[in-house]
Amino acid sequence: MPDEELLLYVRRASRAQVATSLAVAGLLFAVFVATLPFTETPLPRYNAFIPATAAVLALGDGVTAALLFAQASVLRSRALAALAVGYLFSSLLVVQHALSFPGAFTPDGLVGGGTNTTSWLSVFWHCGLPCSVIAYAFLQRRPEGDPGSSGALRPAVLKSVAAAGVAALGFTLLATVGHDLLPRLMTDAKVPNINNSIAAVFASVLFAAAIAALLRGPRSLLDIWLMVTMWAWLLEAALLAMISDRYQLGWYSGRLTGMLSGVFVLIALMVEISRLYMQLALSAASEQQQREGRLMSLDAAASAIAHEVKQPITAMVTNASAALIRARQDKPDLAKVTHSLEQIVEDGHRAADVIGSIRAMFGQREDTEIPVDLNELIRESLDLRSIEIASRAIVVTHDLAPDLPKLAVQRLQMRQVLVNLLNNAIEALGERPAGPRRIAVRSAAADAGGVAIDIGDTGRGIAAGRTERIFDAFYTTKTYGTGIGLPLCRSIVEGHGGKLWVSSLEGQGTTFHIVLPGPQA
Repeated sequence: MPDEELLLYVRRASRAQVATSLAVAGLLFAVFVATLPFTETPLPRYNAFIPATAAVLALGDGVTAALLFAQASVLRSRALAALAVGYLFSSLLVVQHALSFPGAFTPDGLVGGGTNTTSWLSVFWHCGLPCSVIAYAFLQRRPEGDPGSSGALRPAVLKSVAAAGVAALGFTLLATVGHDLLPRLMTDAKVPNINNSIAAVFASVLFAAAIAALLRGPRSLLDIWLMVTMWAWLLEAALLAMISDRYQLGWYSGRLTGMLSGVFVLIALMVEISRLYMQLALSAASEQQQREGRLMSLDAAASAIAHEVKQPITAMVTNASAALIRARQDKPDLAKVTHSLEQIVEDGHRAADVIGSIRAMFGQREDTEIPVDLNELIRESLDLRSIEIASRAIVVTHDLAPDLPKLAVQRLQMRQVLVNLLNNAIEALGERPAGPRRIAVRSAAADAGGVAIDIGDTGRGIAAGRTERIFDAFYTTKTYGTGIGLPLCRSIVEGHGGKLWVSSLEGQGTTFHIVLPGPQA
């Protein structure tokens, strides 16, 4: 994938991801609408409710802030740093809010202050994150540093962490020590007044502004879930503005909605980080495997060519020397000279055949033909590629005929053929942008006690006129292919007396066919 797609905050959300976020937003709205008729329904007071929800929010926002700060430091993104500050500020303020809440730990709260301390801490807490989201949305459109370059932003990240802590402490002191300087939001410890509704409307405006700021630019996956979070907070503010008592159904529903909003971005980040880690790990493993395969193939091919060509070249030199000696005699024996020259020509053709054949690459492998259950070999080959198949969401179907005859083959060579053809199918499906991803493997009895094996995929297929060229040495349709794999496979199959060919329709998939003869063939 392109380097920029590795950045979560610029990764475009897929249709499925957008649909998921819309479904979550719709579900939250449905709960909101269902709650409206019963908003002021009184419910029992649960003193443990606020500490429980605060713990979830503080942990979720704190972990989200840590992940965002880490990415901001690595990617040198001021936009992510600004967003991380908002989440850290929210994490710190929600703790202070819970500690100050009357009845949560003590009748009057643990941080002191007065009747309005808890309400003002809630206002400050809910205004901090949307402000940072707005800052994130605008900073996102400005050029960032190069990912992976020197950590010039890391001191700024540390300063941002300190700033979030200082801001949380300052607003806590304002709501406690400066309690009497702020307007009253609560008539008493339970009942909010008109100022509380005004504060809720102000916070709602901030939430709407944050959503609007995110909608202005290209919407990344992170942007989508930030909008869902702001939407959840907007619904929470609407519910809290309509209640006349803290312990009514609307109050509980609003607090639960706010608690859920605290994990949306965290879950999205964790899922994407896990997916990226798996994708990068598979990519690194695949690249390493390809590199090792190319090195082994080229090294083995060079060794095989050097070994095999040495004999015909030696014979050519010997015959040429003999021809020269006989030609220089007083009475040259033209018949013997002609014979030597014919031997030279024959040895030259033999050397050319050796250079064109890569089958000798497997000369260091098992060279003893033993009876092999080809169905078992197929299953073994599928097991070797099972991780790659599962990671790419490929469905494998196999129709293996029972009671197939065991054929005397070189086991390692034949397994290499099957694995190579499976690799081609997996890579073909990886290039398919949409549609079913299937590999079908079939075995059946062939004529005269032989066995037929088909390996097909639903990939993009092979263009007309290229189906035979793919078996030419060093011809490849892949960006990083060597053009050795398929010629080797055909050479191995033909070396066992069999045939390997391909059938394909462009856009409809490809099937490789193997037929191995029986022992009497």
